[in-house]
Amino acid sequence: MLHQLTLRKPTRAEPELDHRHLQALGLEHVRRLARRIWTDHNVHDPGITTLELLCYALTDLGYRASFPIEDLLASETGNAEGMRQQFFTARQILPGRPLTLLDYRKLLIDLAGVKNAWIHPHEQTLHVDPVAATLSTEAPATPSAREVRVRGLYRVLVELMDDVAPEDAEGVLAAASRRLQANRNLCEDFVDVAPIETQSFLVCAELELAPDAPVAAVHAEVLFRIQQYLAPPVSNYSLSEMLERRRSDGSRFTMDEIFDGPLLDHGFIDDEELAQAELRAEIRLSDVISLVMDIEGVRAVRDIVINPSGATAPLPDRWRVPVLPGRRPALDRAGSRVIMYKRGVPVSAAPGDVTGRHDELASAARVKQETPREDDAPIPLGSHRRAGRYHSFQNHYPAIYGLGEQGLPGAASAARAAQARQLKAYLLFFDQIMANYCAQLARVKELFSTDPELHRTYFYQAVDSFAEWSQIYGVADVVQTIQDEIEDPAVLLDRRSRFLDHLIARFAERFHDYAAVMTSAFGASSSSANAESILRAKCEFLRSYPVISADRGLAHDASLSAPGEVWNTGNVSGLEKRLARLLGLPDASRRDLGAGGEGEGEGEGGEGMFLIENLLLRLPGFEAPRLPICADPRCTDCSGDDPYSYRVHVVLPAYAGRFRNMEFRRYAEEVIRQETPAHILPKICWVDRDAMIALETAYRAWLEARAAGAGAAELAARLEALIGPLYAAKNVYPTERLRPCGVGDEGPKFILSRTRLGSVETEEG
Repeated sequence: MLHQLTLRKPTRAEPELDHRHLQALGLEHVRRLARRIWTDHNVHDPGITTLELLCYALTDLGYRASFPIEDLLASETGNAEGMRQQFFTARQILPGRPLTLLDYRKLLIDLAGVKNAWIHPHEQTLHVDPVAATLSTEAPATPSAREVRVRGLYRVLVELMDDVAPEDAEGVLAAASRRLQANRNLCEDFVDVAPIETQSFLVCAELELAPDAPVAAVHAEVLFRIQQYLAPPVSNYSLSEMLERRRSDGSRFTMDEIFDGPLLDHGFIDDEELAQAELRAEIRLSDVISLVMDIEGVRAVRDIVINPSGATAPLPDRWRVPVLPGRRPALDRAGSRVIMYKRGVPVSAAPGDVTGRHDELASAARVKQETPREDDAPIPLGSHRRAGRYHSFQNHYPAIYGLGEQGLPGAASAARAAQARQLKAYLLFFDQIMANYCAQLARVKELFSTDPELHRTYFYQAVDSFAEWSQIYGVADVVQTIQDEIEDPAVLLDRRSRFLDHLIARFAERFHDYAAVMTSAFGASSSSANAESILRAKCEFLRSYPVISADRGLAHDASLSAPGEVWNTGNVSGLEKRLARLLGLPDASRRDLGAGGEGEGEGEGGEGMFLIENLLLRLPGFEAPRLPICADPRCTDCSGDDPYSYRVHVVLPAYAGRFRNMEFRRYAEEVIRQETPAHILPKICWVDRDAMIALETAYRAWLEARAAGAGAAELAARLEALIGPLYAAKNVYPTERLRPCGVGDEGPKFILSRTRLGSVETEEG
């Protein structure tokens, strides 16, 4: 049976690349505008010739505009470095700080000497006395007492590599604690990092080997594989290996999924594999037999038994051996016994050979897991296409027009030469538009630049590829003349702002609200200094985006003790850094905000904040002093009972810079609440200078004592001195006065919850 053959109709090219289509559109337009006075549309007509040549030139522009974006952004020299300055790599922009328990496990397994790790919530129960409105670690005798379970505390158990020496274990645990503190989430803390306890097991096995099997190597691999089964390791993979791996459902990993989670130094960890590497609750003998049979050289398992070390009675079920809860099963190699046979004859290897081969296997496994890998997806470099080069279409006219390099015949009259120049000047309008279009294409990377010092969004070039071009322009500096005429500062600021808005939107962020409130509150116009500050804030937001995006839930590192890491420091939470960028604050560091003489700190440089995590305002074991509570004896489920779990204080100077403007203050509060993680409750306080000085003095003293490892008595005194001003801080508002009726609405208004009532000033007469 013959199948019907069909010929697919070729698709028409894009209109900007189809010369005939463009010419037809132009001719139709000519007929519509000049159908009464222009009837000769043949090719010999000068107007039709001009239309044809223009359409040909436009196809060249369309072709250049269709270049891949990496070609338009490519540089003629230093292209690779130029691309790195324009783009964030996948390793820079996709990873984030650890958020889930799996993320923290990845972060710990990535450390040298750590084989596996587990993180468990730490139960801390406090008791509320609703009558006295106090918290205590012991239950009061009051019948209405309630329990509060403080959340956000965790205990960490670490499994060390098999070959980590006992004298090196403390160093590995200290490194794990430092890494956890450096990556701590807001309102969370780690109370303990300890090695996991083990439970030893003995294996007794009889194996039949192939005649040519190396006895020592097989013996060592049997012990090694059984230990790997008892405590499954978590493998690290390269980027190419992750791209080749498949999930349990058969699907492959995408690039953003591979880079999701914390940034690791030794490759990537498969989430599914990590989730399965939990502590074993039981050992299944059938699984052990299966893995032993997979070892090259093993023909049969005659018999095998696994028992806990020190067991005196036989197990009720040899096929399912239980493991103590919270313990890591470990193989006692010295006490285990493996008998091997070849053709029924017992064979053995020297113990030193078996130990040496086993150590080689363990060392190779550790090297694979701890090999540094900083794999990254390459940035497409593109090819520099010289998109800005332009050749005047006047050179394509027939020689009779006298426009090309050959010019007019020598016998041409002065009138004929003047007519040729007039035509050149007329055609220059078209030339200039197309030349500027090419110049704009060549500067795409500058249009989307985050450099705040860039002061141009329109780019131009002189058309110097036709004869007598300088005489036609009639000015010395063509480009500067056009620039002065077209792009004034207002146009520049508006266009730069819109280009930056486009880039910000590509990160699913927005800056419109900030620009709107700055314009409304401070009268920012497109040509004012405020507009330039908005533009600069957008540039800084984009340039620092990898940090303020990945670190948005990160807390400050409370384990650092150097003077430069406690005060006058950038060691602040990621949320504070992000808020500083969103609010246009010049400095996000932890520093003095209230100290200084009158008038100091009034400008934007004095704007800042303190973000204080309530969970960190505690002594070991939640000993006194403790944070105050607002208890209600009639309440059965009161949120005020727990002042520690997922709560922060955000304290800002009401007297500094833009913070004195109530409209900007309301906007700042809205941004703080929107950007604070949803499970955290922020208490926002706008305080006066005296309250700020009292608070920052006590806060600094507490942080320094905590960092220095002060004694219990000193820590308690510093904490009590901080709790007072922190909970005594009250919001302050601009002062307004009530006015009698009939005065009019010209003066400032008194608005509830936004202003405070002042006293009437009297004149002494």
